[in-house]
Amino acid sequence: MDKICFLVPYYNHPQKIKILVDRLKSYQIHIILIDDGSSDKDVLEALGIDILTHSQNEGKGRALKTGFEYALKNGFTHAFQIDADMQHDLNKIDKFLEIYKNDKKSIICGYGKYDKTAPKSRIYGRKITNFWGYINTLGGHFEDFMIGMRIYPINNKVILKTKSNRMEFDIEILINYYKMGYKFKWIEVDINYDSISHFKMLRDNFLISKMHARCFFSLPKFIYKKIKNELV
Repeated sequence: MDKICFLVPYYNHPQKIKILVDRLKSYQIHIILIDDGSSDKDVLEALGIDILTHSQNEGKGRALKTGFEYALKNGFTHAFQIDADMQHDLNKIDKFLEIYKNDKKSIICGYGKYDKTAPKSRIYGRKITNFWGYINTLGGHFEDFMIGMRIYPINNKVILKTKSNRMEFDIEILINYYKMGYKFKWIEVDINYDSISHFKMLRDNFLISKMHARCFFSLPKFIYKKIKNELV
């Protein structure tokens, strides 16, 4: 039987987290927040939800891995990732859950609505990442790798295969789910560009490039498995 939880990676968004949690509580879905070494413990303790804690900041990807591990141990089959910065339109939660009710096997992902207010760095960054995602999956179609609003059927093999621990995690885990044969459903999501992001331009772009290179050099193994499966 399927069982879904909200998974919220968190690092220093004290002004928004209560608003977000109150909104999520209205869905009567279990909430798991992963505190990735934040400095506002008092704010979190007052939320009245499950909180997992890292003693120091280990990165968004590492926080999500901790959340996935806890969810699996507690019988959850699906995780609805919601980023704590509230950049993404929470009104779309209902749409995600509507699709989930009728499709428990697909990855349900948000993709950004990029209009004239979107920073050029976001637009170009998405195009570059989508290009390398296409290469590293031998033609997989992805609307957006960077939006942290998505529902996963939790697959521990995929999680263990995903080596990334920071912002590049959101990209690599989708590549790995695709390679494992999962299908994707996409929902357009409005983005609040005024929201504070912890994305570090130099460090995280370097880690994203490193992750894409690692995926690229693992392609021969993926090609071999794909040919082998087609011959069976």
